[in-house]
Amino acid sequence: MNRDTGKYNEEQEINESVKRYEDMLRIGAKRYFDVIQIEQIAERFIEEGKVYPALQAVEMGMEQHPSSIDLKVRLVNILFNLGEIPQALNMANELIKIERTNPELYLIKGSSHLLLGNKKEATKAFEKAIKYTIEEKDEIFFNIGYSYQQNSAFNEAIKYFEQAAQANPKNEAALYELAYCYEKTEQNEACYYYYNKYIDLDTFSDAAWFNMGIVLTKLQRFEESVNAYEYALVINEDFANAWYNLGHSHMLTREYQKAIDSFNKFLEYEPKNDDVFCLIGDSYLRLNQKTTASDYFEKAVALNELNDRAWFGLALLKQINKQYYDALNFYKKAIKIDDINGECWFMMAKIATKLDYYTDAIEAYEKACQLEPDFSAYWLSYAQYLSKKGMLIKAIDVLKNGQQYHTDYDLFDYRITAYALESNNETLAKEHFKLAISKDSDNIIYLLKTYPEAENIEWINIKNNNLN
Repeated sequence: MNRDTGKYNEEQEINESVKRYEDMLRIGAKRYFDVIQIEQIAERFIEEGKVYPALQAVEMGMEQHPSSIDLKVRLVNILFNLGEIPQALNMANELIKIERTNPELYLIKGSSHLLLGNKKEATKAFEKAIKYTIEEKDEIFFNIGYSYQQNSAFNEAIKYFEQAAQANPKNEAALYELAYCYEKTEQNEACYYYYNKYIDLDTFSDAAWFNMGIVLTKLQRFEESVNAYEYALVINEDFANAWYNLGHSHMLTREYQKAIDSFNKFLEYEPKNDDVFCLIGDSYLRLNQKTTASDYFEKAVALNELNDRAWFGLALLKQINKQYYDALNFYKKAIKIDDINGECWFMMAKIATKLDYYTDAIEAYEKACQLEPDFSAYWLSYAQYLSKKGMLIKAIDVLKNGQQYHTDYDLFDYRITAYALESNNETLAKEHFKLAISKDSDNIIYLLKTYPEAENIEWINIKNNNLN
């Protein structure tokens, strides 16, 4: 008898045992099952996610075989999986007095202590589990790693998953979970390495190719991420999230028509996803097909009036068409839904500036700079607006506040120099001009564009960029 035949026969036996057990429950009769049959029935139920029926089967088996250690160990496992941690731990400790070298009991003990926050006790139990495991060491390492992973202790999990992979380089589960843990700890190169190792063993895993695509996107290898998602879809054409992510990657590679095609495929699975309508609208906007873009943003709003991204898209289109009143109204709708979007506040500030709505402009600039201070354009645009309003001192204060986040950016110092000169503060102008040229003397043109008269000031030497 070959191995495949043996597996088939074993599967047939399990199916027959499960059927006989279910028939027994249905007619309310009592039938005898040996220990192995009970274990097989329980295992089948657990595989199907039927934990309580598994518990019921084991309890019946223990009535028939009250001295069976194997069934008691199985019961402890089920109690642990049901979240009955103290009870499972107590039973494991009692059984260890009888079975002192049973690694499965130490594994349950360690996992229970881990869930209860007793890390030292967990480590001791896991060490004994490893000690008493003679064969298939990779499995015990894997199970310990999985316990740590379930407790979000990803670095500890990595240590054990790596030992599992070393013990058995073909342990696919260990490689997969290693990649996952490295992804959770943002170690993307290592994550990429282990997904590759996994795919070498299971080339037709759509999930692995999909996850590979995510990692490649994080590594900013966008064209490769496209390939990964396409592999996932060759394996499983109905992988909706792969179509969605493929669309994103196409956008990142500026293949906007391909992005639209991918998002439309996703809509076949989720036809009422307003966020995807926005992404299609964004793509059409980048293709300069403004009317079609507007249609998709309007579809998104029709599905969900609280989609701030859709209102933002419509506002942007109105702004492009110089319909500033409508644009301002739509930006306000977007902000009412999401008032912590710095970009939206900034765009509203630009529109308020166009309409000469001073109060709205000041509020929007303040919010944009507060919410996203790392965007230098917000500070510079705000200061420029103030300078045009003749508020040079306030413009300088805005730039000085911005310099807390942009200490090495010479443009801030050149602008302060310009505004200081314009407000006749020569001391401040000299101070910041010196700072500016020390950071990048080649960018002195920034000063001249803002304040052309600087070229005629005696202490500014344009040729060698030094103070006289």
